Amino acid sequence: MYPFLLSARRDVIVSAGVWHSPQLLMVSGVGPRSKLEDFDIPVISDLPGVGQNMWDTCAIGGVSYEIEMPEFTAASAILEEQRMHEAVTSLLANATGPLTNEGSNIVGWYKIPESGLADMSATARTALQTFPEDWPEMEINLATSATLPDVNSTSKLVGTISGLLIAPISRGNMMIRSASDLDAPVVNSNWLRDPTDQEVAVTAYKVMREMSA
Repeated sequence: MYPFLLSARRDVIVSAGVWHSPQLLMVSGVGPRSKLEDFDIPVISDLPGVGQNMWDTCAIGGVSYEIEMPEFTAASAILEEQRMHEAVTSLLANATGPLTNEGSNIVGWYKIPESGLADMSATARTALQTFPEDWPEMEINLATSATLPDVNSTSKLVGTISGLLIAPISRGNMMIRSASDLDAPVVNSNWLRDPTDQEVAVTAYKVMREMSA
């Protein structure tokens, strides 16, 4: 590796991704003074907010149930060795066949109605009002799976309705673990840490169970 000195007349835009952008800033001396000094990094600018206020969607799993599939799918291929071989061959040779579908066929965004909000705490309702009026709180995905851990029969297929929180209140953070940009940063996602997110997750499961009933 050879060192290069790059200079700019005006602004420098650091675009190294959600984790490595703040990491590069911190190992370069831009970030919370106390943390930089822990690693003997000369402080260029004391900015405590670098690496903080991470806002991330949160996958919360879902509900699964037995289904009947009239046609051969990527999920059912797992149960049929010969057809799986044919599907893999088709995918590698022509980029065609059931394996070109990764499994999630339907995606929707759900806005909690007033009836659902009425079951939530006043604190949660107030927190969700910080988002735009038309901003959905959750994403719902429908997909097929091959088996479930508690299903003994390999002839049964299952469908899954899974949820994703897309209006989270919880905030995470990341911090460097050394003065080197080669060492992966420490990431604390804080998913579901805020009670409002927990209430929305419970509501999401109610919605998914109603859909599968």
